[in-house]
Amino acid sequence: MTRIMTITSGLAQVGKTHLAINLALELVRRGRLAGVFHDPGKTSAVDELLDLQRPEALLRRAGDNDEYGIMRRGYQGADILSCKLPMGLWPDVDAEQRSRCMRNIDVREGYDDFLIDTSGMDACSLLACCKASAVVVLIVTPEPRSQAEGFALLRVLQLNGFSGELCLLVNKALYPVDLSAIYNNFSRLLKSHLGHDIVLLGGVPEDHHVTLAERNRQAFSSLFPDSDAAGSVIVVADRLGDVAADFVAAPQTLPAFLEALVAVLQAPVCLPGGTVLEDVCAPVTGPDKVQPDIDREQDGDMSLLQSGLGRTG
Repeated sequence: MTRIMTITSGLAQVGKTHLAINLALELVRRGRLAGVFHDPGKTSAVDELLDLQRPEALLRRAGDNDEYGIMRRGYQGADILSCKLPMGLWPDVDAEQRSRCMRNIDVREGYDDFLIDTSGMDACSLLACCKASAVVVLIVTPEPRSQAEGFALLRVLQLNGFSGELCLLVNKALYPVDLSAIYNNFSRLLKSHLGHDIVLLGGVPEDHHVTLAERNRQAFSSLFPDSDAAGSVIVVADRLGDVAADFVAAPQTLPAFLEALVAVLQAPVCLPGGTVLEDVCAPVTGPDKVQPDIDREQDGDMSLLQSGLGRTG
């Protein structure tokens, strides 16, 4: 069976791709077969982060003429995968072609771990990946805005029937006491307002080695294995081993997950207030104590709800 995890956040640029790649590499170091899936785009977060062979060259060499084929690249033992067709369009293609595309993802006889990086995804695809996954890893930073948008995402997931395991990972943590305070406050609010528990996976500290590795377009845990950030990823992988991933409601094979994902993509998305918005989403207000008093356009970041829900019922 495959442990499927969606790595997500309510706000852009909090380190999802960094953490997905480095966590996958740590799992590979432990002898597990791991893949990281990302949605295609003109410039993906994975391509910006890592110096990888261009997928076009790989496809030409393999002679793949399938319009909906899989772009598969390797990085230090981990598979980096993407479909040539954006996930949001999967329900619109011929079922036979889509089925062939999905089978091709799992050609390596089944992954032990399959991580979905939601960076750059449209909001409908992001929500679908979270809802269909057994485990959702929510990334937040010490910035209040990041936590507020993360709470807003979980509120939308609850409205749309999410029943998996929630895990919290704090990126760019400055001090251990901050990690504890963020988790205690976030988990208390989540329990009291949404009735949901969340597991703390740990925190990855602010570390200049991460920036140095990014400049060299390499994973920080590979380039600087003795760094504080790399050590934190080891702790996260340890704690992840204690997370239950065999929920009855979640598919336990990758092909079954992908088929379920298409069904979720076709379903309407519910928002607070009973509305389903077609293009532009209104802000979701979380609890006062985590709602940031900040302009949502600052720094060019996009929240989940600003990015728009492109598919409705």
